Amino acid sequence: MMTLPELLSKTFTDCNRAGKTLGTAILIVGGISVVLSVLFLHVVFRSGAAEIGKILGPEEQANFEQYAWTATTNFGMQRMMDDLGTKMEAKFDGMTDEEQRAVVIPVLLSFASRVVPLACVFALLSILISLWQSVFFLLVAARGKGTFGGLSKEAFGWMLPMLGLNIIVGLLFIAIPVIAVFLGFLLPNILFIMLLVLVAIALFVYFGTRFALSSAILIQDRTGVVESIRRSFVLTSRGKFLKVFGNLLGAGALIGVIIIVFQIILTILSMIAEPFPPAPFVINQVLVFVALVGQAFIAVFTVRLKEAVAIKKRA
Repeated sequence: MMTLPELLSKTFTDCNRAGKTLGTAILIVGGISVVLSVLFLHVVFRSGAAEIGKILGPEEQANFEQYAWTATTNFGMQRMMDDLGTKMEAKFDGMTDEEQRAVVIPVLLSFASRVVPLACVFALLSILISLWQSVFFLLVAARGKGTFGGLSKEAFGWMLPMLGLNIIVGLLFIAIPVIAVFLGFLLPNILFIMLLVLVAIALFVYFGTRFALSSAILIQDRTGVVESIRRSFVLTSRGKFLKVFGNLLGAGALIGVIIIVFQIILTILSMIAEPFPPAPFVINQVLVFVALVGQAFIAVFTVRLKEAVAIKKRA
């Protein structure tokens, strides 16, 4: 089985070879994500400003609409919340708690009625985009060749099986903390709770590694959901478990560090650009594309890791 440096080198080579196809997908997916973010942000802040205007007046409504481009940074959000808190405190000065609730609750309900449906649509679109991109990145690695159009069309056909796989894995990973919390309530002992936390972490690592190759198997081997899980368990059994875990951990750590470095740089730049909206928002959106590059790399790496483990298994 190849070592981590060899797998990383091969992944870099394959990503470079498929750079045009991957780059096109990253630009399209990233562009759609940014557009959706802009639309969602616009509606949220316009709706929020409209509700604030009901309390503080139209002048403050226009003022808070300006935060749409600056509140995308932690500094900008903090400044907006401080500004809002100060003005709300002045507005409610002298009011009883009941009077404050009579003003605030209808406003919050009105805001929720505007934003919640949009948030649901946004979440659904985000899930669909995420499914498509994950399948597409795996297809690029699995097929080795193909046009963007051809792979895109094939990706749509694999979205439903990938969704099924994600649901199965997701339910398992949701069940682990739910059971741990339930047991913790039954026996609220600090030592027992610490033991539960350690067991939960161990289960996350174990099942995360055992399921790790299932998506690559699903796409590359054109299998069903259950069969891909079964094969993933076979390929990560016995002596190969630690090797798969170590390689995934190493690749994930590498990409994670790169993304964190970019995030720090972009955060500093967005803080510098704070007085020049919408520059902070634009700078923050660069991280969307950086994250997509990282996801594409991990997808290709996972397929190459699966191939290396499968070859070792046959040998």
